[in-house]
Amino acid sequence: MTDRYPLKMRHPSEQIAKPQAVTGTDAESGRKFTDYYAKPDIFPPVVVNNSIQEGEYRAKGYVGAGEPFPEAGDYQEFPKWMHHEKHEPVLVNDASQQSEAAAKGYFEPGQSDAKAVEAEKASPYFPGRKAVEYPRMENGVLIEDPASPPSGPIEYPKALTPPGGGDQVFVNTRAEESAQLAKWGVTRETNVEKTPEPPKPSPLPDKVAAPVSASPKPKKSSEERSAAMKAAWAKRKAEKAQATA
Repeated sequence: MTDRYPLKMRHPSEQIAKPQAVTGTDAESGRKFTDYYAKPDIFPPVVVNNSIQEGEYRAKGYVGAGEPFPEAGDYQEFPKWMHHEKHEPVLVNDASQQSEAAAKGYFEPGQSDAKAVEAEKASPYFPGRKAVEYPRMENGVLIEDPASPPSGPIEYPKALTPPGGGDQVFVNTRAEESAQLAKWGVTRETNVEKTPEPPKPSPLPDKVAAPVSASPKPKKSSEERSAAMKAAWAKRKAEKAQATA
């Protein structure tokens, strides 16, 4: 025996019984009594004392104290229960025990499906949800529903204009459209409105005259600018004096 043992082991599906009190009265003596009832433990904790016992319980899904339980949804074929029409269910821990039990008339109460477990983990079930097969990815390619209508603008409902003009008629399906066009004596091909062509651009002349730029005015010298300013000031002064006279 090493320091590893004794080792306490627990199971992820552990369910400990919870006794509930039941009171009653004895029919003969009239004495009141209290009794207890509960479902038995399911995969209760165990203590193993050597590697052989540890291996047996690990085959049943137990893990050592402090070890994490397997993630919920991970597929584990064993251990599993097998039922019999005349005997109590038995728990098998591997394929050989399953074969032996099957030879004695035991059977699985349901179907074991690893892919279904993986699908349930990837997409949990929600009440009322409708499963859809498309769109889906296959080898990195998005596959659309072959039965779905082609994608693009919605054609219906649409308005039809009579060939000679007048009030428009709304149709909701291809059949309604064909029937209405037949009343007008036209088909889908002949009743297509032509889109007016855009106006053609005017042709460019062979030679385009270069724009004529105005000749720049000659710059005045500083003396000319000073004389012009003095003249403007004298004119303004004379106008002001004439207005006040």
